[in-house]
Amino acid sequence: MKRNIKIVVASTNENKIEGIKKAFNYYFNNISVLGYKIESNVSNQPFDDQIKLGAINRIKNLKNYCKTNKIKANYFVSVESGIINLFEDFYNISFCVIDDGKKQNFGISSAFLIPKKFIKNIEKIGLGNFTKEKFRNKNYINGTIGILTKNIITRAELTNQSTIMALNKFLNKE
Repeated sequence: MKRNIKIVVASTNENKIEGIKKAFNYYFNNISVLGYKIESNVSNQPFDDQIKLGAINRIKNLKNYCKTNKIKANYFVSVESGIINLFEDFYNISFCVIDDGKKQNFGISSAFLIPKKFIKNIEKIGLGNFTKEKFRNKNYINGTIGILTKNIITRAELTNQSTIMALNKFLNKE
């Protein structure tokens, strides 16, 4: 499926934009990806249902922003990272919403375990700030997962995974 497309992203985070761009490049050529600072209207460290809600809110806010500013796009994309309680443990995921103006689809990345002993502190200051404090001498550019995997898997890669999962509905007939 090769055609020129314009993708707008509800974030200016370089890791998110890189992961989204990489995912779309698998299926399309001549893409343009533009990021905008868009609010999620959830806490800075979303947990459980707030993750999906934040991503959906960002899509809604992005579409309103684009309408107000006369920005046209083929796809609106939002990625919200957060912590889910699953199997009595806590995991960080990236959750993607893609909207083409007619339908939406969702995708989730692989997850990594957050030790329970750190959750209370992460709830207060967020995973990013917690990671920066805990690993003072580490380069945080690739997110917490980059530090934990020695940059074998990065935040951009988790975004890429969730974006590919969300793209499947648009790539295949229902």
